Amino acid sequence: CANCRKEIVNTNIKQLEVHAETHDQKLWPKEKCWPKDFPSTAAE
Repeated sequence: CANCRKEIVNTNIKQLEVHAETHDQKLWPKEKCWPKDFPSTAAE
């Protein structure tokens, strides 16, 4: 996760999504936590 530097095995996409939901969705959506796994225009 780019926010809290937590490492989660990215073979389990659901786990990544669940982790991303622990952050403020406006500030840290899953695309920001895991830019490699959830590519989007929001990633800078």
